[in-house]
Amino acid sequence: MLTKIRFGLAIGALAVVGLLVWRIDVLSTSLAKANREVGTLKQSETQLIADLNAEQSKVARLQSLYQQEQTSVAKLVEELEREKSLTAERQQRAYDAAQKSSCANEPVPDELIWLRNSRASAPSHQN
Repeated sequence: MLTKIRFGLAIGALAVVGLLVWRIDVLSTSLAKANREVGTLKQSETQLIADLNAEQSKVARLQSLYQQEQTSVAKLVEELEREKSLTAERQQRAYDAAQKSSCANEPVPDELIWLRNSRASAPSHQN
């Protein structure tokens, strides 16, 4: 009877050892798979970081170009306003000079001809 008990205990111990070996194998397989996934995720993360840095560099470059264009446009607007002002002043001086003097025997200055033509061709709502 003692031999049967020992035999039963030995079979039980072997079953427990076999179960533990199987469980360790399953866990080691799962761990290896998880490690492969971690490696893949690290590679993806590295690539995404590189892509993000490249995009940030492009955005910074575009912001710089936008700022340069804004500055250029502002300068052009200032220049346009200055030219409009100078043209208006020049036209007014020519008009005033024509009003003050008689040009009976003198040729009409080019600026007066241009002024007359520009006023004649301008729409009626602008002066």
